[in-house]
Amino acid sequence: MQGEPDFSAHMRRKRLRSYEFELAARAYAYGVDLRRTRWLFGSSLGGVLVRRVDRAWPSVVAELERDHLRPTQWAFAPSVLELLDEVTALLHCVRPLLRAVSSPEPWPVATPLAPAHGGEPWLLLNVARLDELAPSARAFAIGSALAHAQCGHGALFAAHWLAARDRRQAPVQASWFRRLIRPWTAVAAFSADRAGLLACRDLDVAIAGIERELADSEAAAWWPTFAGAEPRARALRDFDHSLSMARVRAVGHHLVDMTHAVESPTPGNGPPTNASTDPRRDSSDTDQDSDPTSDVGPATAGEDEPVGVPPDAWSLARCDQRLTERLGLY
Repeated sequence: MQGEPDFSAHMRRKRLRSYEFELAARAYAYGVDLRRTRWLFGSSLGGVLVRRVDRAWPSVVAELERDHLRPTQWAFAPSVLELLDEVTALLHCVRPLLRAVSSPEPWPVATPLAPAHGGEPWLLLNVARLDELAPSARAFAIGSALAHAQCGHGALFAAHWLAARDRRQAPVQASWFRRLIRPWTAVAAFSADRAGLLACRDLDVAIAGIERELADSEAAAWWPTFAGAEPRARALRDFDHSLSMARVRAVGHHLVDMTHAVESPTPGNGPPTNASTDPRRDSSDTDQDSDPTSDVGPATAGEDEPVGVPPDAWSLARCDQRLTERLGLY
């Protein structure tokens, strides 16, 4: 006869698994984004957002399933499931709950949604749009969406969905709410873009994926307002030189071995102070960006690095520093 369930052991395993997912995200994500999201969910200001999203989550799910999604028993193509498993293993993230979009309204290719605490993340796939894409473009779309969920952005997407739903009754409050969380959405895409590049391993495909997402977001009015194409493309060009990218290209599977030390993130703990992505600021450091020897030095590739990892690969801290300076986040 079995004894009583050991809930303490279950909670320890849950915390360890959560730590592993966070550690994996830190192997590619933009440090400012991670810290801002963590601060938001732990602050008194963020408590308002968290409670609003969590309280409304059941109604969001009901509305989506009624008006925008195919029946839950609808099966995805094996190629989609295989790609999802591959990218999930690459990023070492939670496999989300899959749903297929079937709506007359325009939807982007992949949309992550999640409550702020305690719920399973959802990944909504526009299957018709997904089928039109080449395999590498699909990998970028799914990789960036999974990274949004892994970095805690699913609640931001849900908050924007709620703001769009409430705009019919209170347009001023909804518009104010979008502006309020702009400092978080302004930096969120940089982490997701990096994961998308890791998934597709092709810089040109990744930049095209950014442009496609921005075009889709113009049609989907509720979509978060991310940074523009130019700063995101420049950030990806930096990340293409990174040690994380070199490891994935050399090994071809898991992004990070949990025995590797995670590189130090960029400075700037605490609440966000400035989320400007002014193109004038972004274009003022062209000379600095053209010199790959400036900023922080290259990452130190140890003797245990896989064959094919260049010794002068950039550290994640270097990529973060260059991006932070271009965005003017001091």
